Amino acid sequence: MARSTTEISMKDLDIPDDIMSALMEGKIGRTYKKSKQQAIKEATTPNRRTSTYYQRNRVKILARLAAGARREQRLKLKYGLSLEAYNELLKRQNNSCAICESPHAGRNGWCVDHCHETNVTRGLLCTHCNTMLGLARDDPKILDSAALYIRSCGMRLRSIP
Repeated sequence: MARSTTEISMKDLDIPDDIMSALMEGKIGRTYKKSKQQAIKEATTPNRRTSTYYQRNRVKILARLAAGARREQRLKLKYGLSLEAYNELLKRQNNSCAICESPHAGRNGWCVDHCHETNVTRGLLCTHCNTMLGLARDDPKILDSAALYIRSCGMRLRSIP
């Protein structure tokens, strides 16, 4: 008696959404063309070579898979920016900070600088420049005063015998 074969995908196996999106993008997994019972058995039976690694590193693996989706979701919700618009903005800035032109973003990546009143995105900043603007409360007068202070202190130091 011939066994009926059905195409089973990982969707039928109650996989968490973050893993499912990675599967659908073709980053991991495969579609089985086997009987449903066989596909379920293979999906639920640990592979001796990979299951130990996966169990030990599950949190890291899931975090890596979900990081891109979380980042894109945060950009869209908080700033109204798509990932494509973010990448285009970074490209227009030559992959550097809009203020100091440093190519190093900082530990957490580029900061999206935006007007807190209108929520309009101004550019991408390194952590240092973003912190500087935040501490100055985005007030140009404070920043001008700080620049004047730095310039005058530098001149006074040079003029001291």
